[in-house]
Amino acid sequence: MRRFNLNEFLWFVILSLFMMIIAYGIASGNIYNILTQRLVKFLWIAVVIIGLLILVQVPKIFTIPDRTGVKKSNAIFILALSIMFIGVMQAPIVTLSKQVQVVVQDENHQHDEEERIPDGVINVTDKNFYGYLEEIQKDLGKFENRDISLKGRVIKQNGRYIITKNVMNCCAADAKTYGIFIDIRPTMSLEEGREYVVAGKLQKIEVKHNNKYIELPEIKDVKLVTKL
Repeated sequence: MRRFNLNEFLWFVILSLFMMIIAYGIASGNIYNILTQRLVKFLWIAVVIIGLLILVQVPKIFTIPDRTGVKKSNAIFILALSIMFIGVMQAPIVTLSKQVQVVVQDENHQHDEEERIPDGVINVTDKNFYGYLEEIQKDLGKFENRDISLKGRVIKQNGRYIITKNVMNCCAADAKTYGIFIDIRPTMSLEEGREYVVAGKLQKIEVKHNNKYIELPEIKDVKLVTKL
């Protein structure tokens, strides 16, 4: 007669939770709190493998258990689940650093492929933030006067407002804060450190960088500001 195997059931639950947390993190975009876009692509392979393991695990639940009791090794996987859960459930991480990077031409940032910005409104997301910023700075004149919208955390640096995002090259340990200047009306009040959705026109401004003047993007004519 088959019996209920607690260890096999716990392993089934752990696998199922891993799959649900990964799927939620990808669907919500919060997985980018702990991994880069390049690494997230491999998670789809993990989802398929975990799904197959779950199917194989189901019949094992109704087998005769051994006499060793609950396996202590399950604690390691429960700890890993807890860390993943915290990472994907929190709001996107943005470090409020006064050393926000607004120039990316000098960076040695790795990404899979060159971002191609489609026609119409430039919709900047967590996934394409660095790639779009890099593409815009390569040929700023091409994108001047285009409508742009993005979400990020606002800080004030050297008297200018900047909307920022944390970008990872490999993992959270090497994250840097990048940003785009925004020019707001005097009557518009932004709270530093809060997250906003901003839309406006992409323009270029001249700033001093490494003892020379260069052109960088700035969002002007801000007509939509939503506090999150």
